Amino acid sequence: MGEWGLIERLRQYAAPEGMGFRDDCAVIQAGGGAQMLVTTDALVGGVHFDPALMSWRDIGYRSLAASISDLASSGACGEARYVVALGVPGQLRVEEIEEIYAGMADLGEQTGAGLIGGDTVESAVPFISITAFAPVERPLLRGAAEIGHQVYVSGTLGASAAGLQRLLRGEPPEQAQRFLRPLPRVALGAALARLGAGACDDVSDGLFPELQAIAKASGVGIRIDESALPLEPGVPRDEALRYAYDGGEDFELLFTAGPDFDLAAAAKSGVRLCRIGEVTQAASGLEVRREGRLEPLVGRGYQHFSGGDA
Repeated sequence: MGEWGLIERLRQYAAPEGMGFRDDCAVIQAGGGAQMLVTTDALVGGVHFDPALMSWRDIGYRSLAASISDLASSGACGEARYVVALGVPGQLRVEEIEEIYAGMADLGEQTGAGLIGGDTVESAVPFISITAFAPVERPLLRGAAEIGHQVYVSGTLGASAAGLQRLLRGEPPEQAQRFLRPLPRVALGAALARLGAGACDDVSDGLFPELQAIAKASGVGIRIDESALPLEPGVPRDEALRYAYDGGEDFELLFTAGPDFDLAAAAKSGVRLCRIGEVTQAASGLEVRREGRLEPLVGRGYQHFSGGDA
């Protein structure tokens, strides 16, 4: 059934704060009327990272980036705090373990995120599980897209997947920084919440599954213009499109907004924003305008328990 099918089965067990497991973050009341976002991510050696391909410091950085990106896509409006459960083989050197936390601290210096606790255990397979928290005033939800909204994305799509391929070809790490050191769009997420954006999601599994998640949660269709996608430069177009739709781990923000949305104000966060489509009737499903033709949009993206394909 794949990861998404499994989550569908587990929705029946969700408390109200979990919002049916339809978003990357839960929203809880923190007292005095304040709200708090909570998210958790587990990363496993051989599935999410390979110590033979990247440094432990980069692994630590990327592990925290996944959680901080979830908070950003949900509209976090303050500095995050996080706890880490770390499992490593007993023969791993102390200096290597410290490098994992140093990588997290590197991202913390850029985003204000701070470590407040956790757990360490011995494990045959290395894993890193991070739970992160941040305040929020107006949560951004996947289910807030409305017919007539425009669809936007930040930054460049497919850069992370392209960087991974460069590493696999033996190219230097300097050519793969968007894979090794992605920067979550924290300031943009806060601006989107403040300015009244609709639905939002971070591009962690690829553009296709994130579009699918927003459309399903909102009960709408989405039509995109393929010529408007901000693709990774210097990559053959067919390859760049595959990276954009299915590659994932760009940690850009995909969001919808009504006609009165102040896009110029959102762009003051310092990241490029591109309009790539519009929200349509649910019956239309996901569609793409490609070389003057309108056709169904199909893709894969990453999904656990299905060999990586959707």
